[in-house]
Formats: sequence, structure tokens, C-alpha cells
Amino acid sequence: MIQRIQSIWLLLSALCSGLIFLVPLGNSESGQKFFVHGWQTQATEDGNTGVLWMLVLACALLPLPVIFQFRKRARQIKMIWTIVVLNLAMAALLLFAIFETDQAQPGAGFLLIPASAVFLILAIVAISKDEKLIRSADRLR
Repeated sequence: MIQRIQSIWLLLSALCSGLIFLVPLGNSESGQKFFVHGWQTQATEDGNTGVLWMLVLACALLPLPVIFQFRKRARQIKMIWTIVVLNLAMAALLLFAIFETDQAQPGAGFLLIPASAVFLILAIVAISKDEKLIRSADRLR
């Protein structure tokens, strides 16, 4: 349900992953900035990162339907763990793409990936607390 804390964590995770499209993820000494779609300078845009683009899109959109699985908490937790694994794969591919070029380093936008993973873990903790509360209420009946 929307008013639960895990819904807020999932929305924040989706927001962090969505911001990855807008924020530069890496910088080179020559002034190029690395975005999800590739290296970009003032005049040109270069890159072939279709798989990376799709992975970021999946990490940005998948937390949204998880919010509405509130009656199936076990499924919710499995889906969130899947998104966490996708976040790790996305981070690995981004690091590979950034370090593929000589003298490149991750930028400030790269911190959005661990932030998204932290929000997902917080959602799992909140869902687990809900599950524990419901099980204790079932014992009382």
C-alpha cells in the first residue's frame, strides 16, 4: 500500500535509478563526461551502451510494481532482491565502461547506485517487520 514506509523506500530507489539517466557518472581528464548513453563532449556524443541503458531503465521501473504487491510479501522480497542484483550488475557494467577509457574516474552520479541499493535494503527490512507483525497477530487469533 502507498502509505507504508517500504513504498517510500521503493519510490526513492526508483528515483535514484531514474536520476542516473541525467547525472554524469564519470569524468575523464580531457573534459568528457560519461552518461548512460556513452561519453559526451561539447560537440559529439559517442557510445554503444544499449545493454547498460536497458539495465538502468529496468532498475528505475521495477521498484514501482513491487509497491502494489503488498499482499504477497514473500514475492515482494524476492522481487526486491532481484532488483538489488540488477543494481550490482549495473554498477559493474558502469565501472567497466568508465574505466575502459584511459584516465577516467567515476563521477558524483555513480553514488546514486549504492543509494538505490540502500533504499531497496531498507524496503526489505520494513517488509520483514510487516511480515513479523502479521504472523504475531495470527498467533493471537
